[in-house]
Amino acid sequence: METSLILKREHLLIKTMLVKTGALFAAPGTPQTELQSCLRFFGEYADTYHHAKEEKIYFPWLVRMQPDLEEGPVAVMLYEHDVGRKLMRSAQSSLDRGDRLEAARYFAEFRNLLREHIFKEDNILYAMADRVAQENNGDSEMLPQFEAVARELREVAERWNSMPILAEVSEEAAREGVNPRMGCGGS
Repeated sequence: METSLILKREHLLIKTMLVKTGALFAAPGTPQTELQSCLRFFGEYADTYHHAKEEKIYFPWLVRMQPDLEEGPVAVMLYEHDVGRKLMRSAQSSLDRGDRLEAARYFAEFRNLLREHIFKEDNILYAMADRVAQENNGDSEMLPQFEAVARELREVAERWNSMPILAEVSEEAAREGVNPRMGCGGS
């Protein structure tokens, strides 16, 4: 299903930024403004842009097509989105107070949660949705809605999708790690 592929491509950027941000937190000389830019990515792109597609379009469609998924996999994904938001707010608050070590700890928790979360979505939930879509053409309903989100949040998508890091990071590199000297951009 094309909508599943779109979400997986967005996950690739998110996973790349998890690696990048972790490397920047580990590098002692990283300016606070660079770390704030990285955290802003997760709030703007991962949460506002990507989660809008999942929470307002993809998950509701999946539950409508297969209601028994609402209390299981979809509920878990939504819960993990909320936990991730809390961890990001805590990391940002710590960084704003100048407590880089505490911010790094919150970010590490967030990174671990999101890695597992993305694995579950990419390999379990989206596979379920793809099976359901064989009987119900989800793309015909969801793609126009995905496009509406992209238009509505065009600035967010353009800012982060045009980052220099994307030109240099392949899917394999995102799984294995990226050059920690590169910044987060998106300022």
